[in-house]
Amino acid sequence: MTKNRPKAIVGDSNIQKHSQDKPLSKTDSKGGKEPVGKPRVEQAIKAGQENSDQEASESSDCTIELSKEAQEQLKQVSKALNLPFSTAIYSAINYVYFVNQDHQKNINEIISDTPENNEKRQNLHKHKVNLFGDTNSKLEKMGLKDRPSDCVIAGIRLLYENNCLVKSNQQSSEI
Repeated sequence: MTKNRPKAIVGDSNIQKHSQDKPLSKTDSKGGKEPVGKPRVEQAIKAGQENSDQEASESSDCTIELSKEAQEQLKQVSKALNLPFSTAIYSAINYVYFVNQDHQKNINEIISDTPENNEKRQNLHKHKVNLFGDTNSKLEKMGLKDRPSDCVIAGIRLLYENNCLVKSNQQSSEI
């Protein structure tokens, strides 16, 4: 009795081996005729470094001053959304920008809805944050570049009201 073995269709000598030193394609991702490889990688790295340098030059240190009430709301928002304080502060600015742009709500209405801070200056909780290019740009577009604390307080209030308070006409899975 003989064993039936399948015969190899292609022998090892017929298999072409891929050469690592040649470009994988003669076209780039947009269909152009530039080779894909080292020059494109270097160009992408250079562009990324330039963007990083530009953002670093556009960043600024800022001290956000929060009342005791706003500080407590920040803690609740951070806990509810599982965010560090600094990220919650950035999120507050981004949320105010979102409400201003997407809901067409006037920035003065958003800020004026926030209760005045009647506490003495020494009772404020201060958070030092580094505002990067995108965040600075949003503050500038809203006309709040010189009033980041007002923007953060309004954003924290909105995030708190929309994520931490259970309204009487809504059911909560926690209750």
